[in-house]
Amino acid sequence: MFVFNPLTILGVVGLVLLFFYPGVRNRPMAVLMAIAVVPRVLFFAKWGVWDAGSVWGPRFLLPSVAVLSVAIVPVFQATDPRRVTGS
Repeated sequence: MFVFNPLTILGVVGLVLLFFYPGVRNRPMAVLMAIAVVPRVLFFAKWGVWDAGSVWGPRFLLPSVAVLSVAIVPVFQATDPRRVTGS
């Protein structure tokens, strides 16, 4: 999944920020997103043809990619320069 869409790495960071970082913390949302992503990724990671056979890309993980793409927003909120400087 990270090979075909590297921005999902930021989504994982966003999930961690949603759960722990005080400035953008929203634990119920983080838990809901983790429940939507983790079981699906674990299921297809154990499956024999997780890459969907001869088709390009992990099509079965597309819903997880969508959720992790939305989880990028807390990364932008936590690194917003206006928040850091107080402007």
